Amino acid sequence: MCQNVYSFLDLVHIIYVNADEMEKISHLILKKFKGTITPEESEELCEWMNQSTRRKLFVERLLDSHSLDNEYRRERLVNTMRPYEEMQRRISQMKNGRVRKAILAAAAIIIVCALTFWISRYESGISLDVKREIAENRLLSIDEIKPGSVGAVCINSHGQAVELGATDTSCLANRFIINQSPSDKAATPNLCLEVARGREFKIVLEDSTAVWLNSESTLSYPESFGTESRTVAVTGEAYFEIKHDKRPFYVEAGGQQIKVYGTAFNVRGYEDEDEILTTLESGKISITRRGNNEAELILTPGHQSRYNRNSTAVTVRAVDSEVVTGWRHGKFVFEETPLEIIMRDLSRWYDFEYEFKDPSLKDIIFMGSVSRYSDFKTVIRILEDGGEVKFSVTDNKIIISKKEPS
Repeated sequence: MCQNVYSFLDLVHIIYVNADEMEKISHLILKKFKGTITPEESEELCEWMNQSTRRKLFVERLLDSHSLDNEYRRERLVNTMRPYEEMQRRISQMKNGRVRKAILAAAAIIIVCALTFWISRYESGISLDVKREIAENRLLSIDEIKPGSVGAVCINSHGQAVELGATDTSCLANRFIINQSPSDKAATPNLCLEVARGREFKIVLEDSTAVWLNSESTLSYPESFGTESRTVAVTGEAYFEIKHDKRPFYVEAGGQQIKVYGTAFNVRGYEDEDEILTTLESGKISITRRGNNEAELILTPGHQSRYNRNSTAVTVRAVDSEVVTGWRHGKFVFEETPLEIIMRDLSRWYDFEYEFKDPSLKDIIFMGSVSRYSDFKTVIRILEDGGEVKFSVTDNKIIISKKEPS
């Protein structure tokens, strides 16, 4: 884990000596990225880079916008003091002097390794604040907008976070069990799965229920369900395949509660949209307003309920469930879909900001489908060919404007 061995005082001394230098270098790198660096500053930066191949490669990587974005997102989850804090808590619970000495020694090793990690960062990298500023100031181009990927963050009730990738598809509560105190283990820990913009994720819960989460969505669930019922909460969009069980399964979404009888369905309840859409693909579900179980709406396959957040009114209509759940099968499917809704979905998946130059363009209707994994320029070319719109980039935003007559 630690490639170099230093005494505690040596580590503190090195950090103190190098901090001022790295602060200066960080700002030089930022100026170079913005194009405001002077020839003298550029020469100074080049001299620093040429002292180490690792430094040179690192600065080159900073100029890669995708690499920088990924690095910034990853480092936001890192808490280098967490191992030390956890060790301190366990030490306070120990009464045996010999065990306490052993843990203190282990804690010292953790501190040294953490400090060595940060020295490595000082020697080869720049601060997270500077990375964020570079990411926010980089110029956007349509060619560099790429489709999303598999990924999520799982957070436990103590606020500890684990970043997940494509291979992490099962219930991940066991990663957090070791961090619980004996008193915590008596209760069922709550977990929250967060899927950011430009991401998607599938998770298998403790009862073998499978949940697919679309971009900018969350799922709150217990590490293990109780004996009477199973309850989860979702925001954004999710597709459920519920494992049949004698215990009823409840999904809370906005102001409504869905009771599931072993089935497959899609629920969409983004906070920036007025309606929560629940679409049944197979099986049977009932929908009630949260806190009011008197009025129960039974939904049959091929139908969609539309719950209005403002009026709390519920309507039902027949739909093609394959169109609604196309995202889960890797497709954007448009069936008489307004461009405003299309742009919301595209921006969540491709992770970009946009603006309608002409508000009337929001109501243009499109039909068709395209792979979710296509490059963004392919998607907008289809939209431009199918309607009176064109796309451009201004101030790092996608601008949707009316196409000029040819």
